[in-house]
Amino acid sequence: MRHKTLVTAALSLSLLLSSPPGVADAAPPSSVLRGDNGVLSWTVTRVEGGWRIDGRSPKWTVRHDADEHLRPTRTVRSDAEGVEVTVDYTPAGATVHRLGKTVVRQAADLWDADTTDVRLGAIVATGTREIDFTALDPASGKVYDFRARRVGMETCGLAPCTHMVVSMTGLLAAVGPKWEYWYGADGRLLRFDGPIGAFSEKD
Repeated sequence: MRHKTLVTAALSLSLLLSSPPGVADAAPPSSVLRGDNGVLSWTVTRVEGGWRIDGRSPKWTVRHDADEHLRPTRTVRSDAEGVEVTVDYTPAGATVHRLGKTVVRQAADLWDADTTDVRLGAIVATGTREIDFTALDPASGKVYDFRARRVGMETCGLAPCTHMVVSMTGLLAAVGPKWEYWYGADGRLLRFDGPIGAFSEKD
């Protein structure tokens, strides 16, 4: 019995160490946050072959498909003016369909910038403190480099939460915006502060 336990533990550790950065094995729960400008919500649903993530903010709505590890496969985004953008992702890059034009971006392992809220939460739940990633912004069709880092542990309501800050790297590091996230132990988004406003769980 002891031998079996040691083998199981070794196998689990091996799988953990072999998982590439930015890969999650489970999506965090759905969340609904409220702010002065409206609602920021994420509805996460298990579907065949992966996950469906529906997001809504005062400025956009997103329908996003991801694989088992939350790597993006397709995003359909609509903004407040009714402009719709569709992004099809592959392991080597993405194809952006926007305003009647098609743009191909060649970059491996892209994140979808709009759904960073959810994917980052899943990765934070694994204990990750810092991660660099490259994401495509569906609104502009451009690709940017980011760094997410843990600020510390805080309290959100009555529950402990992890405070993360995401910022741009490279030439845009000094002038780019910042996004702040607070996650529960299960990766659920409990609070957000960024360019679209400040949102939190409220009774």
